[in-house]
Amino acid sequence: MIKKLFLFTFLSLFLISCSNKDISINTTVLEKDDKYEELKNRFYTFWKARKNSDTKTMYDIEAPHFKYLNKYDKYDSYYKLKLNKFNISILSIREKNSVFFVEVKMEVNDRVVKYLDIWLNIDSKFYHLTKNFIFFQE
Repeated sequence: MIKKLFLFTFLSLFLISCSNKDISINTTVLEKDDKYEELKNRFYTFWKARKNSDTKTMYDIEAPHFKYLNKYDKYDSYYKLKLNKFNISILSIREKNSVFFVEVKMEVNDRVVKYLDIWLNIDSKFYHLTKNFIFFQE
């Protein structure tokens, strides 16, 4: 189990390092009844919780290896700030080996950012992957 966890962490770090390249945004609207419906539900649950500073919900949706390496109290103190004027929408979703790359447009306090959010499918359940999880280490 520990070997799998660290292998998974290594894979995640590798994918993160690859994601620093420019993101091309595909503005094609996804079909309402598409195969990513469950992922989109988890995505919007996570980001609604982020908008409202509901760190318990956010932490529950984080990837297992993230929670293994990071205590809730550090996570909670980092994400306590409530976001005003926050909006997020999915532009496209790409999938590779149970890793899902969700291209989003995020509006925070009148700034528009295009962002690549990474999600993992583990045992048929979607989990958010915080990119810079090492930040939470003591």
